[in-house]
Amino acid sequence: MKHKKVLGSTGLQLFYLGVFLVFIAPIVRLLFMSLKGSDGYGLSNYQVLLQEKRTREAIFNTILIAASSTMIAIVAGSGLALAAAYTNIKRKRLLELLVLLPFIIPSYIITLSWSGFLSKKGIVNQILGAVGIGPVNIYSIGGILLVIGICNIPVVYMSVIHMLRRIPRDLEWASRACGFGLSYTLVHVDLVQVLPAIIAGGLLAFLSAIDNFSVPAFLGISSGIPVLSTYIYEKAIGFGPDAFPLAAALSVLLSVIAVGGTLMETALVGKNGKSESIKE
Repeated sequence: MKHKKVLGSTGLQLFYLGVFLVFIAPIVRLLFMSLKGSDGYGLSNYQVLLQEKRTREAIFNTILIAASSTMIAIVAGSGLALAAAYTNIKRKRLLELLVLLPFIIPSYIITLSWSGFLSKKGIVNQILGAVGIGPVNIYSIGGILLVIGICNIPVVYMSVIHMLRRIPRDLEWASRACGFGLSYTLVHVDLVQVLPAIIAGGLLAFLSAIDNFSVPAFLGISSGIPVLSTYIYEKAIGFGPDAFPLAAALSVLLSVIAVGGTLMETALVGKNGKSESIKE
């Protein structure tokens, strides 16, 4: 019996050690690296970075692009999930395959396709110019958030469609039996039940957006649009003893934004936690 307890205690210690080495140790190492300066450990790297206009611009662009692209992903992903779950449109499997394509195809390939589709001399911009709307510049903040939003639509779609398929039809029938219309039932029954899934999918889309490197690198570097993911790369490949400490400090700032988004999602889901009673 004691032998089993010893083995169980040893196995538990090895488990926690593995968790620490895989998840915690690299973060602690990154944090210490961000605090390392020429005069020892301190906040000098953060002070230097936050005094630079480019750093503040990168932080602002990161939050703007992540938030805007997340809204695109939430609206489009939730709408497509509702269409697939509650309408009788034909070829739903084909629709689902098309929606999931941005998840299957690497984001840099999607970026290449959109940059070619909306090139200055392309057919789309020629038509827009002919009708007086003007050409669309894909190499802009709007172009970056559009492409990232499209890439993250499958994340929201899969989260929402899974929850929609788990909602008991009895709730909808009860609402209709009480005299409520289809639109009222959809808003006050179905959307209320699926709201935690929408928020969770939005969080994943937000984290994916702030972590995305290929899209802002391809569309933003040539246009002088910095975001934290590309700015970290610029600092990391720079010369000098401060290259990696500065890149580590930027990485910590990016992590703070990610943690802030996660805490916000947790608060929103907590307020709507009653809707999860359907799982019981």
